[in-house]
Parts: sequence; C-alpha cells; structure tokens
Amino acid sequence: MKEKEVIVGLSFAFKKDGPGFSNEALAKIIDREQIKNPNTPSILGVEIAACVKRKPLFIISRHRKYGRYFDSEEAIDQAISYAKRRGFNVIKLVAHPFLHRQKCWWLLKKYDINVKIVKTGWIPFDKDSEQWYTRGPVRCLLYVFLQIMTGRRSR
Repeated sequence: MKEKEVIVGLSFAFKKDGPGFSNEALAKIIDREQIKNPNTPSILGVEIAACVKRKPLFIISRHRKYGRYFDSEEAIDQAISYAKRRGFNVIKLVAHPFLHRQKCWWLLKKYDINVKIVKTGWIPFDKDSEQWYTRGPVRCLLYVFLQIMTGRRSR
C-alpha cells in the first residue's frame, strides 16, 4: 500500500490570550516540514493552527463532549478519526519534545497506524501558560508523576 502522510501537530501549554511560545515554535517546525514536503497536509491543534502559514485540513479545538477536559487522548482520537476517514496511513507527529511527544507517540501506536516523529529540537515551555504543568520541565515531571500515582488529570 502506498504511504499517504499527514502531519499531526499537537498543541502544548494553553493560554487564553494567544497561542504562546511553545505553540509558535511547534508551528515553525510544521511550516518547515511543509516547505520540505509541500503535498503533505496537516491536522493541527487550534493554537498551532493559528500560527502556521498553510491552512490545515482539520483543526482540533475542543473536546467532542461538552464540559469534558480536553486532553491529549481526545486530541489524538480526533486526529486519527479524521486521518483514517481521509485515507491517511502515516502520521508525521509534531509535539513538544519533553515527555509530551513520547506520550503522544505511545497513544498513536494504539491505533495501529504508522507514526514518524518529526525532529523539533528544543521547544520552549511557556511560563505564562494557564496549565501549571506546562510552565517548565520540573512541573511537567511532577504532573506525570501525579498522573501515574493518582490517575487524575488537571483541569
């Protein structure tokens, strides 16, 4: 079967007043990837979509169930659902490299789809993020530890 690739860019560090440093940096990686591969479309988190030069095929913006916490699991489920409906069989993953990318790769592998990691280099954290656990690497590690120990997710 011929590979049909789509870039999936997952937002990191929500801010009420704009996309934030992390998502701006991730958008630049996606722009670079689409310059190298101009026929590769994208499925993007809304914060990243606001920053890229080329309009994505699909924007992931909120949980499909009203009032539910919008987490990486939901974003990936939406991306995969859309990608499979459109016949894509390869995901080129763009995500924050500090723990988030690994988690997203692990979640994507559950869907039995080929995943390629797009190298990002260092992506900054955003100290002004609404989510305390995306403001720096120590906070991010603490959040992962709390998730593992309690199974809870922040809102």
